[in-house]
Amino acid sequence: MMKKFLASILLAPAIACAAAPSVSDKSLREAPPTQRQRADGWYRPDGVATQLHAPAYRAAKATPEAMAREYVEHHLAALGLSAAQAQLLQVTAVNRLAAVTVVRLQQRYAGLPVFGSDIAVSMTDDGNVVYVSNQTSPLPEHQPLWRIAQPQLSQAQALTAARRHLQTAQLLSPRFEETVYVPAGQAPSRAWQVEGRADDGRWWQLLVDQRDGKVLRAQKMENDAIGTGGTGHAAPAQTPAVRADDQATGRGYVFDPDPLSSTRSHYGAPGYVNNHDQDSPQLKAARVQVPLPGLGKDINGKYQLVGPWAHCVAITDYDSCPHEAAPVFEYTRDNPAFEAVNVYFHIDRMMRYINQTLGLAIRPYQYAGGVQYDPHGWRDISPKDGKIHTSANAAYLGGTDGRIKFGGGTAHDAISNLPDLPDFGEDGLFIIHELGHGLFDWASHGNASDQEGLNEGVGDYFAAGYVRDHGHWRSGDPEYHRLFFWSAAKQAGFQRAIDWNVGRRYPGDVKRDAIAPVRGFDPHLAGQYWSSCNMVARDAIGGAAMDKAMLLGLAMLGRQAQQNQAAQAVLTAATALHYAPEQLDKIWHAYNESCNYQLARDLPPPEISGATPGQQIGCDYRLDLDQADPHWLVSLPLKDGDDGKDLRFELSWSNVDGQLGGPAGMVGWPALAHGRVSWNPMPLPGIVGPGNKILISYSRGDRKTASRPLVLCPEGKSLPSAYVNPSDFVGRFAVDVGNYINPNGLIPVRVADNGSPGGPPTTGELLLEIVDPQTRQVLHQYRAAFRREHSPDVPPYAFPVDIPYVHIGPYSGKLLRLSYTIGDKHSRTESYPIIGRMPAPGLLPVTVSNDSFPEPSDFKNGVQVGNLQAGDQVTLHWALLGQKPIVAAQSYTGSGEGQLRFATPALEPNFALKTAHTLYHYSIFRVYYEISRQGRTLLSPSRDFMRIVNEEAMTVSR
Repeated sequence: MMKKFLASILLAPAIACAAAPSVSDKSLREAPPTQRQRADGWYRPDGVATQLHAPAYRAAKATPEAMAREYVEHHLAALGLSAAQAQLLQVTAVNRLAAVTVVRLQQRYAGLPVFGSDIAVSMTDDGNVVYVSNQTSPLPEHQPLWRIAQPQLSQAQALTAARRHLQTAQLLSPRFEETVYVPAGQAPSRAWQVEGRADDGRWWQLLVDQRDGKVLRAQKMENDAIGTGGTGHAAPAQTPAVRADDQATGRGYVFDPDPLSSTRSHYGAPGYVNNHDQDSPQLKAARVQVPLPGLGKDINGKYQLVGPWAHCVAITDYDSCPHEAAPVFEYTRDNPAFEAVNVYFHIDRMMRYINQTLGLAIRPYQYAGGVQYDPHGWRDISPKDGKIHTSANAAYLGGTDGRIKFGGGTAHDAISNLPDLPDFGEDGLFIIHELGHGLFDWASHGNASDQEGLNEGVGDYFAAGYVRDHGHWRSGDPEYHRLFFWSAAKQAGFQRAIDWNVGRRYPGDVKRDAIAPVRGFDPHLAGQYWSSCNMVARDAIGGAAMDKAMLLGLAMLGRQAQQNQAAQAVLTAATALHYAPEQLDKIWHAYNESCNYQLARDLPPPEISGATPGQQIGCDYRLDLDQADPHWLVSLPLKDGDDGKDLRFELSWSNVDGQLGGPAGMVGWPALAHGRVSWNPMPLPGIVGPGNKILISYSRGDRKTASRPLVLCPEGKSLPSAYVNPSDFVGRFAVDVGNYINPNGLIPVRVADNGSPGGPPTTGELLLEIVDPQTRQVLHQYRAAFRREHSPDVPPYAFPVDIPYVHIGPYSGKLLRLSYTIGDKHSRTESYPIIGRMPAPGLLPVTVSNDSFPEPSDFKNGVQVGNLQAGDQVTLHWALLGQKPIVAAQSYTGSGEGQLRFATPALEPNFALKTAHTLYHYSIFRVYYEISRQGRTLLSPSRDFMRIVNEEAMTVSR
């Protein structure tokens, strides 16, 4: 009967079919989060960080995963996580790129991945965290009722719901994954993630609620060149990689990069027109013979365009990948195989440049081997009229696909959307643009952002750099600042500008899309700002340097990153790559002066030393620095001749948990002597301490030029964490600060105990144990700080029935924070709850017979509390959701260890659920208990239960 009851809750009625959306209403996307910029990054209004470009944290050297988890564990509040949720994080990718390793972690809830959740921690080998991207979803701590049930909606039903939403007769090549989706401000929903191709050829990703079949989210997963229709998909080829000893270097004819650039010609000149894919003497002469490295053979022993970096495939039924007896692929452009060779050459060259020349290991994660592409992948039989259609377009297929397809406006046996446009596979700029989408996707492991047209701008940037590096066009040529003048020559609206930053400002012109207000926001237009700004930087520091910083910066981002955040990540990446100050300065000027992203300049941190050894901020805690008034000597990286009179210097600080402590002062900067000045800010009570950090900002006039957090004790080495023996003392502590000396490493610490409210004060003792033997040998002075503070109430969570309840449970507690230092070494600051801490060995949790949703007949046994001692006073709290708790108290009078049993109180039902045949009345309640033992109050964990009070059969009308 219980299984049927659970099914009635979890497997609710059939698919709810809303009115079919219009074609323009197919996409359902969550709004990007509101973000506010602070000195070290961007935050949501609730204080949770989204992007941190200056985390100012160094983890203990370990594996990348261990260092990333250490960072997360020490910044739970800033990341919007609880300790329990952090333990469930699952590593989805560990990507080492040059000097930085990016570790990505995903939330899990009820055993399933949380859709869209991602924490990317980027760090150097020594544990220095340089960038953090955070996209966590707020999750309740409880396990939902649907945790133990099977999915109500089958994959077939989810597919039907997806087709109805898209108004498509079919959704081909469907792929399914179970996930949890958390809409803003709502409870988590268990959903099917469905991907597939609709009738219009688009590749879609949809989330379908497993309760009622409602489509919660729908997104087109193609990054196409011009935003027109598409064609079909087969699954990515899973062929084994070509062995090195089986590879051959062939040769073929290509356009490099396109027939207009290489000849400095213009579309419409004699011979330089598409003419329905016909050849001409000029276009034939524009071909270049090139080597084709890495070619493999097919099962018949013929050479094919399959190599370690590029792989020609047939995404649709039309296969235009050539096979030759000899590794010679020499065609004229009117042969469909010409595009296959052209695409292979450009992708292979670009992938070798990135992986071998730049030294960045970036390749598809969706499949093994080279980048898969279809040179004529927009050609397919339409299910609407049964005729062959093609499209002048190109697209990278995101999500679980990871391939690229190219089309064109000419097909002698097909209907085209834009007749007589050259095949996009002939245009090296289009090829690299689409590959740029893939590079962003692969570098970020599926977290490429399309906010503010960023993804389109990335594709344009790499295409622009590619044609600039060929050197055919000069700065005075109109083509120098334009893209796609071969394939899109007859459609000026498809061409892109890479000087689009001139006369425009961020974010207004990017978000508003003032160029095409009738069409609304167009990512292709907005992305031109990103590509234009970065081309300014590329021209300034060189192509290879900027390309490397770009890819490393993109690898650090999450899927909701904005353009200015991406720019900050690129600047951070350039710093991590140890670029010269002159290079960093040029990137910053491109972002802040040629464009106006308004970034902080990520300069090297100032050097800080103290006026006297006893007052320096150098991790020597031999004096009580809470009473110190340190003089700092601050060095700025300024050049001779720089005028520092208009520089201003701001100081703020944050505590060990990353919470902003507020401004600590602002001073003017006097005349500089080679960038060095002695500054006495002010006494800093509460600021100086292990793990705290100081944030210094420099400003010149109305423009901030730098912002850099300084971790106090940056050179200090971590010591083992302090250990508190909980059996020695449990109570309510007052504040106590002092210095203690004990060469044995076992230090008793006397603290005041407030006792119970209104009761007499008592005293107690903690045992601080230094567990590292080597540390004990050198231990001579240390500092223990005890701070009393209120811990926040645990927020109430919503049950799946969505009925609120009055929160009951542990009253506000205190925290005890312990750390110690030896010279310039310091331990982590550990937090221990004072109220609610159970001694070990100690009391058992509440035990209930068959406590996982028991039957009513079993529940009459009540609650049993065990491991009691003589004199224990036990108070049991029954909290019915939405009502005041019921309290029962007993004393244990036995001589040895024993137990007490509490009868189940009368609980009126507070919920009802009607199914097809039965009306259930049931209660949801919470149980916890307190024990008073020798003047101390101990609090148990709480547990939640459900009880069916009664059920009524219902008559079904027919």
